[in-house]
Amino acid sequence: LSIIATANKPTSGQILIEGRALPKVERSYRRRLAYVPQENTLYPSLTGWDNLIFWGAMYGMNKKELKSRMETVIHVIGLKDRIRDRVQTYSGGMKKRLSLGIGLIHHPEMLILDEPTAGVDASSRGMIMQTLKTLAQEGHTILLTSHHQEEQDACDRKMFLQKGSLVFQASEEIEKGM
Repeated sequence: LSIIATANKPTSGQILIEGRALPKVERSYRRRLAYVPQENTLYPSLTGWDNLIFWGAMYGMNKKELKSRMETVIHVIGLKDRIRDRVQTYSGGMKKRLSLGIGLIHHPEMLILDEPTAGVDASSRGMIMQTLKTLAQEGHTILLTSHHQEEQDACDRKMFLQKGSLVFQASEEIEKGM
């Protein structure tokens, strides 16, 4: 996932994005996506609010853009009552939701998530999956890894990789016909 998100360079093989090899993809591609890794990239001594501001600036957003997105993102991740608290006081599920919010702050077309619900409680897991479903319905592309069957079942297209190679692919249409 980090290679698709251009965070790491491929060591072999090739990934094509819109028909072009990944190393030649320009900055505009990177701005259209968000990568939310399994491990938190949060600053625990900052508030949730400050983390969103920091990462929004890292995405190149100006203050006006950030202001217009903050309320929406905070509502989506369900942290309105705690957004001004330091992240170090958050539960694991709240941290995952904030990480998702960081991925959403610049309104990406594509969201790349590595195990988005790993280690969270049932309530946060349900909220995260509902958010992803809503984003998909709004036209966002969502690429995620998961070991949870229920999360896989929520996807309209599945790919199974082994040692970096595609071993199985299925779409919702194919599975319904089975």
